[in-house]
Amino acid sequence: MGLFGIYGLFGPAWASKNESKALRAIEKLTDQTKIARAAREAYLDDARIAAAEKLTDKELAQKMFANIAENRFSDANLRAAEKLTDKILAQKMFTNIAKEAWNFNYRLKAAEKMTDKALAQKMFADIAVNLVREYYTYAYNNVINNLTDQRFLADVAMNAKLDEICKMAVEKLTNQKLLADIAINSKNGEVRKLAFEKITDQGTLADIAINAKESSMLNTAIEKLTNQSMLAFVVKNSENWEVCKAAVEKLTDQGTLAFFAINAKESKIRKIAIEKLTDQNMLVSVAKHAEDQEECKAAVEKLTDQSILADIAKNTRSIYTKVEVARKLKDKNLAQIICDEIVEYLIINDKSHDLFFDILKIAPNVIKSHWGSITYWANDHGHTDSPITHRDNYSCWHTDETQNKHDDRGLGQKFLDRFPPRVKN
Repeated sequence: MGLFGIYGLFGPAWASKNESKALRAIEKLTDQTKIARAAREAYLDDARIAAAEKLTDKELAQKMFANIAENRFSDANLRAAEKLTDKILAQKMFTNIAKEAWNFNYRLKAAEKMTDKALAQKMFADIAVNLVREYYTYAYNNVINNLTDQRFLADVAMNAKLDEICKMAVEKLTNQKLLADIAINSKNGEVRKLAFEKITDQGTLADIAINAKESSMLNTAIEKLTNQSMLAFVVKNSENWEVCKAAVEKLTDQGTLAFFAINAKESKIRKIAIEKLTDQNMLVSVAKHAEDQEECKAAVEKLTDQSILADIAKNTRSIYTKVEVARKLKDKNLAQIICDEIVEYLIINDKSHDLFFDILKIAPNVIKSHWGSITYWANDHGHTDSPITHRDNYSCWHTDETQNKHDDRGLGQKFLDRFPPRVKN
């Protein structure tokens, strides 16, 4: 049996481990010397507090309260700190208890008494993150109620050991960027979902549409986006084709659509943007600058003004656009002039191009007028015995490694193979 056990059996009643017995004994004490001894030596801290309260020497009483308050394992440390009249000392004790007490309920109650509110917020967050058992009922039910700092709430939402505490923290969050971070990065799926549901800010939704990992969240973010600038931001910055597609399909601003019709990295995105364009001036701009034949065709097909089409043919550098304009022009003489320019350009610049087949359908006489150049082009292309200097301007199919033997399968030859009767007759 330890010293306190013997002391409790054979010593004064105030030294008993039985709380009721110890408190009754202290209540009967009148001698200040005995009261002081009980305040110093009682086994139970509640008994020590009761004795200190009866001391007429208030300075000694305060020392006893401070001594008890310093014990982080004591169940009475908070009550002792509350008895301190020195406010600075009392705050020091409350802070220590909030940091170090073993009981989360005591920690929270001490933090609630702190006058340094910024530090108190830090204490609340630490308690919330580390709370591991729901039976600390007071702490469980009240810790989130005490938190108001959005940064600390976000930290709790991300890191708390109890899922319900994480969710309670999210419920109190209003900062959209912090909610977005949780929605994207939390390891808890339910917490991510809860955070995402609270996001309404268009810029934040755009960030999620670009950075979220879950496809359902990406899609919902796009669904919630209405701001044209933010939708454009997503199209510019997302590397996910499906996200870009969904965003560009929600665009209605004609200037923005024209920008993507010309500048989007993905051809599929450019085509969708062209399909949504209705503004004739914007379509003209796309038709003049597009470099893909299908995109040129899509833009030109939506243009109806013949004078605008003629102007495009004169001013665009795109041979694809020229062909599509020629195809749509009602003025067949002008269409033939345009086709003639295209064929001359292809021949002069050694361009092997399937556009010859389009031109044949639009203006067959142009092909006839250039027949000599086309047949020469097919059968008399230059090459040397050196593989290094061999000019593959006509996509030859080589039959040996030296590249000396080859079949002529350039565009001109291909054209001869497919259309000799039509053109020669």
